[in-house]
Amino acid sequence: MALDEQRQRDMRIARKYGEYGDVYEADDELYGLLGMDLNTYFTLGPNPWASVEIVPHFSSDMFAVRRLEKLIEKRGLLEEYGQLLNAVGANMQSATVEQRCQALVDVPYTIPPPPPDPVVEMPPAAPPIAVPPDPVLVLPATLEEKPTEVEPKRDLPQLPDEWWLTYLPNEEVPVIFKDDNGEIERIEAIWASDNLFEIRQEPLRVNGVSVDDVIEVRWEEGDLTPIFDRLNEKSQFGTIRVNVKKLSGKSRRSLVEYLGRSIASHRVDGAVMVVSYYDYEAIAKLNFRGLDWEFADEKPGVFPDY
Repeated sequence: MALDEQRQRDMRIARKYGEYGDVYEADDELYGLLGMDLNTYFTLGPNPWASVEIVPHFSSDMFAVRRLEKLIEKRGLLEEYGQLLNAVGANMQSATVEQRCQALVDVPYTIPPPPPDPVVEMPPAAPPIAVPPDPVLVLPATLEEKPTEVEPKRDLPQLPDEWWLTYLPNEEVPVIFKDDNGEIERIEAIWASDNLFEIRQEPLRVNGVSVDDVIEVRWEEGDLTPIFDRLNEKSQFGTIRVNVKKLSGKSRRSLVEYLGRSIASHRVDGAVMVVSYYDYEAIAKLNFRGLDWEFADEKPGVFPDY
C-alpha cells in the first residue's frame, strides 16, 4: 500500500532535517537509523548502538514538530518560518500541526556541515601536586530522618526549551544532588520522561535514594542541568554507607569481593564507600568485619535483627 499524503510529507521532513539518516519505507511504515553521526544538531557523536526507529508522525505529533521549530530557531530561520505561516493566515501561536508541517517542508533549511576537528595543544607538564590525607569521617550511628513513604505525584515541571534539542529519552544525564552542607554531587541517571529520571549510581552523601530509584528533578531558569527534587518510585535496592578510612586500597577491593552477590554495585570516595544491597547478608558481613556503617537508604521490607 502506498503512503498517504501526510506520511509522504513526514518522509520529506525527516530527510530534510537529517535526524533519522536515510529514511526508508517498509510494511507501510517509515524507518530511519537513529544514533549514527548524521552531522546534525541532534547528533551526539558516533554511536555503536545505533537503532532503527520509526520516523515520527510529524503531521499529528506536535512534540516532534516543536523540536524541529527549536532547531530552525537555532539556525536563525525563525523569521522565514513565520512568514510561511503568515502566508496561510496563521502564526506561531495559532498554526495547526498541518500548517507547521508544510512550513517545515518549505523553509530554506539545510543540514549543517560537521564541525572541524579541534586542534589540541598539550600543555606543559605541571609539577606534582601534594595530596592531603583523607579527612576523618565521623558517621552517626543511625539516620535522623528516613523516607517512610513516597509522596503523591505532583504536577511535573516544564522541560526547558533547549532540552528538546539536547537530550533524547533513555539518554544518560548527570543529575545534581545536594547534601545537607550544600555540597554538590553529580549522579548518572537515565531520562525516562518529563522530569522523571532513573538513578544509575549510588549517591555518596545524600540519604533516601538508591540505584534504580525513579526520582523527580527540577531546573533552574536558564540552566539545563537537572537538580534532584524528590523520590518518585522506590526500587528493590537499599544503600549502605561504610567508613573505610582505615582500609587500604587492596582491603577495600577485598571487602567488595567478600560482600559478593549480596550487593549490586558500589562507589568509593576517600573515606566513604556506598554499596547498593538487596540481600541483608551484606549487613551481617559488615558486622562480622567490625566495620562502621549506616543506612543511607534502607531497603523496603522487614529488616532482620543482625
